[in-house]
Amino acid sequence: MANITVVGLGPGPVELLTAEACQVLASTNELYLRTRHHPFVSTLSERIVVRDFDELIAGTASSGSPDRVFAERIVGLAERAEGVVYAVPGSPLDAHRSVREILRCADERRVPVRLVAGISLFDAAVQRLGLDPWQRKLVVLDAALIVERIERDEEGERHLYGGEGRVVDPTVPAMVFWFGGQESIPALAEALRAIYPSDHPVYVVHLGRETAEESVWSGTLDCLPVELGEPLSCVYLPPVDRLSDLAGFDTLRYIVARLRAPDGCPWDREQTHQSMKKHFIEETYEAIAALDEDDWAKFAEELGDVVLQVVMHSQLAHEDGRFNLDDVLRAVNGKLIRRHPHVFGDVRVASSADVLRNWEKIKRSESGVTRSSFASIPQSMPALMRADAVQSRAVRYGWTPPTNLPSMADLETVARTSSEAMRRALGQALFGLVALARRADVDPEEALRLATTGFAERLEEVLVALHRRDPAFDALGPDERAGLIAQALSSAPEDPPIPSGARRASQ
Repeated sequence: MANITVVGLGPGPVELLTAEACQVLASTNELYLRTRHHPFVSTLSERIVVRDFDELIAGTASSGSPDRVFAERIVGLAERAEGVVYAVPGSPLDAHRSVREILRCADERRVPVRLVAGISLFDAAVQRLGLDPWQRKLVVLDAALIVERIERDEEGERHLYGGEGRVVDPTVPAMVFWFGGQESIPALAEALRAIYPSDHPVYVVHLGRETAEESVWSGTLDCLPVELGEPLSCVYLPPVDRLSDLAGFDTLRYIVARLRAPDGCPWDREQTHQSMKKHFIEETYEAIAALDEDDWAKFAEELGDVVLQVVMHSQLAHEDGRFNLDDVLRAVNGKLIRRHPHVFGDVRVASSADVLRNWEKIKRSESGVTRSSFASIPQSMPALMRADAVQSRAVRYGWTPPTNLPSMADLETVARTSSEAMRRALGQALFGLVALARRADVDPEEALRLATTGFAERLEEVLVALHRRDPAFDALGPDERAGLIAQALSSAPEDPPIPSGARRASQ
């Protein structure tokens, strides 16, 4: 029967081979190696024909991982009557992607695979370093995966649309194993320096050396490209202090909880959901202001303040036993997955209009409401924004926006009747203007905000110029001042046209 035997050679010396591995090696005449760079290889019997994939590794270094090629070669050899024996450093499942590919490929072709365990490289490394992995919550990583992430980031696609977090959480100890060549060592160092300080302490364990004294090198991360020079090496990175990990989301969670603790900040401990409402609104508007100014550094800072509000409200709710930050993330992630079946499922859409119709249908099914409803549009929204949201939803139900708007003369006629009639007429006119803005694909709230800002800036310039020209301007009569201001404003440049903005469905 065709078969594949994958043997773990352990970390190095022949005495560390398992009895089962010795039996397999004693009974084979041909051995395929992931690489010859292993201390045990030099002790193999001369009767064993040794073949390796080092040349294949060198030939595919610039074109991607050779592991799938390994797998196809090994599974192909398994069709022979004698099968094939493939040997790897450590144990077969020690982060060897070639073994995972062999298992996958063999399963597809229904070829049996036997795994012969060896002493794990991980066990050897923690013993050399004197670590207790259970106590320190040590994580184990494959250096090739880290390098692959960097290489794909440079290509752009995964960097922009992968949505992946950091490769390593620097607040927990990490062991990074290395099985590849040396050409990607600088890329590994670059990836780690993007997360850790350049002077962060590191320990490099060369597992192929005989004694523990000569196998462990200690230094700093900025020396890593020079020191990591052997195929059977791993890097141990001690954890950084939580407050030093400024790029970590969990650091913000920790800081907020610490501020709210009994021995935390008196001001933060006094805050409630109600007292924080105004800050939530203010921070959002400050973020929008930075965006309008194209000040990207400030925009990033202000977005951080907005996220702080979310974490603070989540902490307050957690203290009251209502919900916590995990519930917030679970709710939004679940909602986005459910409401985008055309992205995360098999639903097909032809346009954004299809997306909005599906969105509304899913929302009604979630709430159990079978009729149209506007209850989810907050009353507290700014009036123009809420009118825009209501009209957006109404259009989906077949409502036709008004096309005839009252003129200023019409409104002045109504104003002479009563203030209540004027309020209703003006409200209808503003509602109609929102419909007009929607037809022009303009955000009405943004349009009014920009117009108001433009007017305030022009008026400020006019007032400064009038005061400079006549220091006694404030002493003039109201009518005279109004005439000068009107004349100056009429000659001031108008605002540029307001750009249109993409429309979004309310969630």
